[in-house]
Amino acid sequence: MKLEYDERRFLSVVLVGTPILDAAIASDPQLAHHLDTRVAMRPHDPEEAAAYLSHRLRNAGGDLDLLLPGAVAALQQLGGGWPGRMNTLADNALYEAYLAGRNQVTRGEVERAGAALGWSEMARRGRPRAVSLPLARAAPPRSRTRSTPPSSRSGTARRAARYPTAPPRA
Repeated sequence: MKLEYDERRFLSVVLVGTPILDAAIASDPQLAHHLDTRVAMRPHDPEEAAAYLSHRLRNAGGDLDLLLPGAVAALQQLGGGWPGRMNTLADNALYEAYLAGRNQVTRGEVERAGAALGWSEMARRGRPRAVSLPLARAAPPRSRTRSTPPSSRSGTARRAARYPTAPPRA
């Protein structure tokens, strides 16, 4: 994305996201007008997912042997082949294995991590869930009831309660 003033570019931004971001940009003609290039990403197939996970583990000083073959397949399935989702799921599965006292991640740990993240439904459908995010719209009215006292919520949850939509970043 580029922003120009008097035929001089003063800001270039690279946006990377899911199809949801693409749809959000397409819904704003002024924003879409400023895009120079679009590259459609597709999810990794099982072979590409294994290569991607191996690359990530090697760069972190690990080895693909850390993930058993069933775990690699589960990461690709539950993550829908999307790298960011596979990263999140693998991180949580590694933690599950650590809690179980294991040095390798099994399919079961990946499935438990997926269930904890609420991604079990995604596996049945074979693709990531789409989430609709509002862009620069008026904040919805706040609920007057709280399910948990403010002191017991995480910092992220407290910020989310204070700012129903994300505050603008500088």
